[in-house]
Amino acid sequence: MDDVPDSLIVSAAKRLFGSDRRSYMAEVLLEICQGSPRIAERRFGWGRQAVQKGIDESKQGIVLATEPSNRGRRCSEIDNPQLAIDIRLIVEPFTQTDPELKTSRQYTNLSASEVLQALIDRKGCARVRGLR
Repeated sequence: MDDVPDSLIVSAAKRLFGSDRRSYMAEVLLEICQGSPRIAERRFGWGRQAVQKGIDESKQGIVLATEPSNRGRRCSEIDNPQLAIDIRLIVEPFTQTDPELKTSRQYTNLSASEVLQALIDRKGCARVRGLR
């Protein structure tokens, strides 16, 4: 695999996503880069953390958090479905549409902190995650 041009290896990696890409990068790392993520970073421009994650996945035999929807904090509306309804009820009297009617978007002149304060005052929400 040493006689394959670096540009071809990088091109192949760009066409893959998620665990498939990390697995490919780990294979290349072990074959060409003497198992060193630093060499792979310098030679191919790959992030050391991604390559190391690929190696860890191949050793453990499991895939680590590849779906974007599985990462990060969930939306507050998912945890509390009533929250979206309450926000709409507060914001609705202050909404307006595009004056030229070119789009169907609606706008409000309330800030997020004003909506949060209204939620606390009217609905008794002590703390709404994500807004404060």
